[in-house]
Amino acid sequence: MKIKKIRPTPKYILKKIEKLDNSYNHTTAGRVPFYKYFTKFYNRLALVTVACKHYRKKFYCKQAAIYFVHSKYCFVKDIVLCYGGNYSVGCFEQGIQKHPKWFESAEWDYCLSKYYNLHADIVNIDYVLKLPQYKYSAIDLYKYHDVLKYLKLYEQYPQAELLVKFGLASYATSKQILQKTAADKTFCKWLIAHKEQLQYKLYYIPTIL
Repeated sequence: MKIKKIRPTPKYILKKIEKLDNSYNHTTAGRVPFYKYFTKFYNRLALVTVACKHYRKKFYCKQAAIYFVHSKYCFVKDIVLCYGGNYSVGCFEQGIQKHPKWFESAEWDYCLSKYYNLHADIVNIDYVLKLPQYKYSAIDLYKYHDVLKYLKLYEQYPQAELLVKFGLASYATSKQILQKTAADKTFCKWLIAHKEQLQYKLYYIPTIL
């Protein structure tokens, strides 16, 4: 799997990211904040992770990872998973470093998405709602980081939208719950009737079933 060229991050997305980043009080020295945005890539819905940095009163933002709904792999560039679950990002291309770090490369590479599924704010979640297949997905109400998993399951089980809208988003990516909800209307009504209890405490799926 190779990729030659990635479209630059749109200017309006960069403005959104910078505005959001400025609203945070970054107190950890050397910390590299990450943000995500949705776009179309090779006519496929893609989620892009960007790394940001302030250097000499200038804001830098570089693409670090690209994920897709139906792929367990992602593209990565100039980013590496370090010990302890932290990530290191190289910024030699941006002129911030004098020398490239050992993991930096001129080309994009690929790896399993699960190793680079960073927790980060998505700045244009409304982009997904403009796509016909996800118009009613309620993705804007889904507050967890595994949005691609949610979208993939929503395609197969539209009932996921119902769970999210009733405040049961924590169960909306459980295939067992979705299968039961799709097959059993009584179970679906039971979930809604007990939504407050299920929201208050996260139960094991077998317990609910």
